[in-house]
Amino acid sequence: MRALFTMFAADVALLPKDSFLELLRSRRARLETFVPKVEELRERTNTGGFSNALDHHVRRLNSNLFAEARALPLDADQLELLAKAGASGQPKQGVKPVSGRSGWSTSRTGATTHSKL
Repeated sequence: MRALFTMFAADVALLPKDSFLELLRSRRARLETFVPKVEELRERTNTGGFSNALDHHVRRLNSNLFAEARALPLDADQLELLAKAGASGQPKQGVKPVSGRSGWSTSRTGATTHSKL
């Protein structure tokens, strides 16, 4: 869910355009750096400030989604699938901001859904 939101945030200019996708692609050759880079990015999106992972200043995203910065390690195949999903544009369709603790929900019709998750 956090990866999906991060891709969406880059699509709507809350993060620099394609920055998360570029991060994913850059980690394929250095899998051991994936977790620390993503955790640093999540910490920055929770507080705002300069992200070493993206090499850009990022805004604080008002969401509890990044309060826990822990990232799971991925193998090369998983990272490749995530990067392909991000490049396709498909998994982000229908993601809309809503009021509530997590701040995000999905809708098959693309309509905004207001509910706490």
